[in-house]
Amino acid sequence: MGRARVDPERAQKAVDAVRSGESFRVAADTYGLNPTSLHRRVKEKVAIDARVGPGTVLCKEEENFVEDVLIYASRHFLLLGRRTLNEAVRKI
Repeated sequence: MGRARVDPERAQKAVDAVRSGESFRVAADTYGLNPTSLHRRVKEKVAIDARVGPGTVLCKEEENFVEDVLIYASRHFLLLGRRTLNEAVRKI
């Protein structure tokens, strides 16, 4: 089971509650958040709507380019191995 995504609305309400004087633990329990997660959002180390997991390596345009290359290669029976593709993506 992976980590649960924090609902941005609940996170914002909890952050507002802490900033208005409520304790971290009480606000976290009230809004169903992890106290550490709430603390990071209050201290602005993490965005309110932060996503769980590592960030993407390629931007959307680069992903689309790689997808187009793979589709072209498959339609024209070109062999693209994992290593070749990995090296090509690193050069982008």
